[in-house]
Amino acid sequence: VTVTRTGCLSEFPRLIAVVLVIAVTSPASLACESLGACIAQYPETVVGGLGIGQAEGDLARRVQAYGPDAIPNLIRLLEHENAAVRQLAGYTIRDIDGLAPEHLEPLMRARENGDGWIPPAIARIGTQEAIEFLVDDLRKHPQTHTQVTYAFEILGANGAPFIAELFACTDDCNERVFDVVSFVLGELGEDALAVIPRLLEIAESDQFTLASRRYAIVGIGQIGSSAEPNVPGLLALRQTEPLLASAVDYTLLQIGSSEAVASLLQALRSDAKHVLLDISSLGENG
Repeated sequence: VTVTRTGCLSEFPRLIAVVLVIAVTSPASLACESLGACIAQYPETVVGGLGIGQAEGDLARRVQAYGPDAIPNLIRLLEHENAAVRQLAGYTIRDIDGLAPEHLEPLMRARENGDGWIPPAIARIGTQEAIEFLVDDLRKHPQTHTQVTYAFEILGANGAPFIAELFACTDDCNERVFDVVSFVLGELGEDALAVIPRLLEIAESDQFTLASRRYAIVGIGQIGSSAEPNVPGLLALRQTEPLLASAVDYTLLQIGSSEAVASLLQALRSDAKHVLLDISSLGENG
C-alpha cells in the first residue's frame, strides 16, 4: 500500500485490512491438498509479465516437492494456451528432481516455442542429444548470464568439450559466440581444464580463422589460475605465431602468470596507468 502526501491517512487502516483479506483468501497462499490441487492453481496464480512473483515461486516450490510425480503434469502445462502458465510450468520444471531422457523431446519443443526457463531442465537430462541441443541454442542466441549459460554450469565438465568446439570455426564465424563461450569457460573454471589441449589444437591450426584461434587462447585464460601448467605451451605459441601474441599476453595476465610481466613492461610507455594496474593485479607474480 502506498500513501501519498495528499492521501487520506484515515483510510490507511482500512487499506491494510483489505490487503490482509486478499492475502489470506488468495488461492496461492493456501497449501495444496494434493498434487492435482497444486496443478489446478496454476491458471489462477500466474500474473504474467517478466520474472516470477512470490506467489508463483511458492506454488512452484510446492509442486517441486512432489518430484518425478509432478513432471507429467508440468509437461502438459508447457503447452497451455496461457503463456504465463507455460512460463510458470517451465520455471517449476527447471529445478525438479527426476527428469529423464524420455522427457527431453517435450522440453526441447517448449524451448523452441520460446520458453526461457527450460534450458537448465534440459541440462539435467544430460544426454548427448540434450547437450548438442543446448550448444545449438547458444550458437543461435549468444548472450551471457542466461538460462542457457546456467545450463552449461549445471553440465560442468560434461558440457565443456561440446562448447569448446564452437571455437573450431572455419568460415562465417560469429565473434559474439566466441565471447559467450569464453564466458562459460570462466564460469566452469577447473571443470573446463580437460578442454585446454583441444583449445591449444585449435589455436595452433591455420585451418581455423584467426579470430577462432585467438579466442581459443583467450578461453584458456578465462579458466583462470588452474591453467598455469599450460603457460610453456602458450609461450611457445607466442614465439611461433606472432599474430597470436596479443591473445597469449592477455591470457597470461588472466592466468596470473609472472610470464605476463615482460610484455606489460614493453607497453608501459604507451599506457602506463592501465599497465601498472595490470601488473599490480598479478600480486607477487608482478
